[in-house]
Amino acid sequence: MNSAFKLVFSIALVAIMPGHFLAQESSKKKIELLRADFQDFSVDIHPDATRLIGNVKMRHEGVIMYCDSAYLYDSSNSLDAFSNVHIRQGDTLDLYGDFLKYNAPTRTAEVFNNITLKDKEMILTTDYLLHNLRTDISTYLNGGKIVSTENDNVLVSQRGDYYSKTRFMFFKDDVVLTTEKYTIYTDSLRYDMETEIAYFIGPTEIISKDSYIYCENGWSDTRRNISQFNQNAYIISDTQRMEGDSLFYDQNIGMGKAFNNVQITDTVNNYIINGDFAIHYDSSGHSLVTERAMLTLIDGPDSLYLHGDTLFSVKDSAGNHIVHAYHRVKFFRNDLQGKCDSLTYHDADSIIVMYHTPVLWSDENQINGRLINLYLKTGGLDRMYIEQDSFITSEAGPNQYNQIKGNYLTGYFEKGKLARVWVEGNGETVYYAKEENEGEEDKDIGMNRLICSDIRIFLKDNEVQKIVFIDMPSGTLFPIDQVPGGDDKLKGFRWDPSWRPLDKDDIFRKDAPEGGAAVASTENDADEAPAD
Repeated sequence: MNSAFKLVFSIALVAIMPGHFLAQESSKKKIELLRADFQDFSVDIHPDATRLIGNVKMRHEGVIMYCDSAYLYDSSNSLDAFSNVHIRQGDTLDLYGDFLKYNAPTRTAEVFNNITLKDKEMILTTDYLLHNLRTDISTYLNGGKIVSTENDNVLVSQRGDYYSKTRFMFFKDDVVLTTEKYTIYTDSLRYDMETEIAYFIGPTEIISKDSYIYCENGWSDTRRNISQFNQNAYIISDTQRMEGDSLFYDQNIGMGKAFNNVQITDTVNNYIINGDFAIHYDSSGHSLVTERAMLTLIDGPDSLYLHGDTLFSVKDSAGNHIVHAYHRVKFFRNDLQGKCDSLTYHDADSIIVMYHTPVLWSDENQINGRLINLYLKTGGLDRMYIEQDSFITSEAGPNQYNQIKGNYLTGYFEKGKLARVWVEGNGETVYYAKEENEGEEDKDIGMNRLICSDIRIFLKDNEVQKIVFIDMPSGTLFPIDQVPGGDDKLKGFRWDPSWRPLDKDDIFRKDAPEGGAAVASTENDADEAPAD
């Protein structure tokens, strides 16, 4: 047993001794003096030091050290070097400074004052540097500056660590990276010298000529001038601010992309665009938003909320923004709702133009036409202009509909209610006359159907107060029980209340409402329901 134990122990000892001895040998290698103009040893100066003066050159572990003068300590295998200190490590790294303390066993060099560290791709300057020649890690603690020799990028920080083997740099506190096209301000940054990509953690600002960017996590490829920003990220360009869960930015073409919970805010024109994906171009000011896209025209508590499959904001020649909404467009405001297939909003004069089967609801009125123009003002709708096939419908009672029709129609609003209507060309009306009885339901008198070229209608609280017929009016008042079949509906009549958005969330509803789109219509079957 004893012999067996000795055998195992001997084998184990042999197995561990080579590495142990190699480590010991490395730590005990003496600093070699290769040259000095003058050498002196004096106990009065130092009991363990050799003084070296003039053109001093030393070597340790393949590293060459130069200086004007030095103290070489034999027992501790260390040295102090003074003036014109130069450490050369292979053919890749040169370190300069005024004063050096080098410890051979740990292979660490402390360099002080007027320090320059150079390799093939960068130059580091600082006033204090701790350089570990075993791990090839250099650390500065009191401020440093790094200049790229390839692209003139400049980085400054209070603290930095340079890993020359992996070509990585870590910086902390008051970090500033300046490139040709932008400047990064951050608290912590990691930089890959090989790929020239900067990674930042913590509050970060990226400032360029055309934009301002903020984030708390992300990266920037300084070679290709592309970046990604995460966590509370946003970009400010011109009058617009774009934010999202993550942002991508291409500095070469001034193009930004935003993903998830996207919001574009125009602080000058007072609108907000939301969605889950957006693209923005700095030079043109154009923006595109999709995926639950919504435009909010801010007007205090009466903001207008508009949805379309795609929202596209562009600038005209005068620099004014125009927002285009494409396909399945709906909008909601407390006093105004609408739907159409496409729409434009001109922020310069606050005009909304509705295209392709537009329908508008205001109070109790449904408004149709081939093209509807809405003129907004602070506090609500000012007026509307309908081009061709204009039609206004309101419900007068069960299966009774007041109707106004004409080629062109202009409506004027007061306090959110339709107050005056001007009909031009081929004017027609169907109006139910009723007798008001206090405390009782209104009594039907009859239905008035009238044709006239131009019509002026005055309303109050959605009730017709006066109608003025211009240029040869012709009409008939039918008793309520003698209305001819089909004469109670003008050609082009449709009634679509179930499509009316009920609130700002209802603008995202894309399915057809239960029970069908049109309650009644005199159009062909193919036109009964607006496209949605």
